Amino acid sequence: AEAGAVQAVLSGMAYQVKAVIGPDQPAKNVFAALYQQPWRIVHISAHGVFDLCHADGRNRSGVLLSDGLLITAAEIEAMEVVPELVFLNCCHLGKIDSTPLRDGNKLAASVARELIEIGVRCVLVAGWAVSDVGAQVFGQAFYEGLLKQGLPFGVAVHQARLRLWDQSPSDITWGAFQAYGDPSWQAETRGAAGPAAGDDSHFVSPDELLDALARVRAEVARRSGKQSERDRRARVAEVAALLRERGRADWLTRPELQSALAATWRDLHEFDKALDAFVAAIRVDDQRGGVRVRDIEQLANIEVRLGASSGRMDLLARAILRLEALDQAVAPAAGGAEAAPRNVERSGLLGSAYKRIAGESARRLLDARASAAELAEDEASMRLALERSLANYRAAGEELGADPYPALNRLALQALVRWTDAAPGREAAVALARACGELAQRRFAASGSFWDAVMQPEAMLVERLLDGRLGRAGAEGEQGFEQVVAAYRATLGRVVVTPVQLDSVTTQMELLSRFYDALSLGDATTEAQADRRVADRLLRLVAEVQPGRAIRKDRPAGASTSPPAPTTAAAPAARAARRPARKPAGKAARK
Repeated sequence: AEAGAVQAVLSGMAYQVKAVIGPDQPAKNVFAALYQQPWRIVHISAHGVFDLCHADGRNRSGVLLSDGLLITAAEIEAMEVVPELVFLNCCHLGKIDSTPLRDGNKLAASVARELIEIGVRCVLVAGWAVSDVGAQVFGQAFYEGLLKQGLPFGVAVHQARLRLWDQSPSDITWGAFQAYGDPSWQAETRGAAGPAAGDDSHFVSPDELLDALARVRAEVARRSGKQSERDRRARVAEVAALLRERGRADWLTRPELQSALAATWRDLHEFDKALDAFVAAIRVDDQRGGVRVRDIEQLANIEVRLGASSGRMDLLARAILRLEALDQAVAPAAGGAEAAPRNVERSGLLGSAYKRIAGESARRLLDARASAAELAEDEASMRLALERSLANYRAAGEELGADPYPALNRLALQALVRWTDAAPGREAAVALARACGELAQRRFAASGSFWDAVMQPEAMLVERLLDGRLGRAGAEGEQGFEQVVAAYRATLGRVVVTPVQLDSVTTQMELLSRFYDALSLGDATTEAQADRRVADRLLRLVAEVQPGRAIRKDRPAGASTSPPAPTTAAAPAARAARRPARKPAGKAARK
């Protein structure tokens, strides 16, 4: 009855409605309608369950359909376009019979926050068991206010509560429907007769600002392969306006809000602002427990990025101190249990920080103005930092895990070792690089992520560094180089890539070329000559991948400092993706 009433209101407003109502409708019909075309509004009136064994054998919470199938945030996210409004009107929530109402509230909040995270603008969800009649009255009143009167979402919810209260004040259904998202969102422009009272664009609680920031991050993640610099600046201005016009200054003293703000600035590549916000989140007394250890790791991550891009060794050193202090804090006491495996994320960040420090030492080493004593010190510093970087990447996992990126980082540094053809471990390293490429290919098939795509040619590059082909003279070396160029061309021709992403890829190539140039200094051996050829080819690869990028100015005497002419047609830097990325691969940019 309630679904029919909602359908009547929507149809009366000339909305195109796809109704799947009644006990004779199997789950497949619901999913077919859900994915048939993009929908602005999804309204579900059904039975809500908590921690139910799903058809796939896992326990899940959501809206129950036939055949043991559920609709959860994951099914909504799988839609081609995420709807603007989701109304989950669940007549009953599991566990309510034997536990306090707060369990229902927790489930409603959890489902709603998941929907907000994937980009839904507004969510209405029942926090506990509701009466059938009350739910129907509320739903009709809400849509009449939202669509016929053009009221903002928050005001339409409030008026629907008032109507239900007036009809049946003893029925607590009026309070069951919890609203999440943007209270000022409007489905339709308000007509001239529509009331203006109660339309307040200011957030009434910090949770609304947290939801708004989560929505920005979700939108940035969804558009990660399509967002231009103009789009990024518009998002930055949007966040600034949220803080300035719709929040309250005293909310910024809350650590959980600073943590969310820092994550938002990070995803928008506003690293200076992200650094300040992470510091503020960690410094404030966190009485609510809203700041996690991961925020300290992310602060160190931002310091590594800013230190690397600006050459500020103090930021890199500070990041290393933070991360190593975290490791010490969780180390077992003397005589205690055996140490647990290192934190993978933390080890990867330490590996990245030490690699950047090695890069700065290499840059100084290539400075012809340095004295002999300074050169010796810089070489020792570079080799020590490379050793520590390699050790931390090893600590992140010797074997290939679910993410090939840490293994590729480690293998790229291992390639700096001057291997002999019969050196022990070389064959295994080459095989692992090849396995990284295969894993990246499988991940890309599932995710469509740019980073999963680009790890495939990166694995080919690392493989050619390890087997020595990029350092060989003549046709053999050129053939190895052309194979790598072809791999990058094939990948960049089938994904959407932003300038920031492309710059991250070529920056890593330049860093490796600097290491090879530095290792070849003052040495006329065959190995040094191979190092110079590797550096040359890496810079030629930069020109192939990012045409027009200026070549490094710190090349050693006798090396080319003009942009190399591409040996083949330049790889297409960006075009329409065959499979647009719905999510990032866990990171907004490479470490």
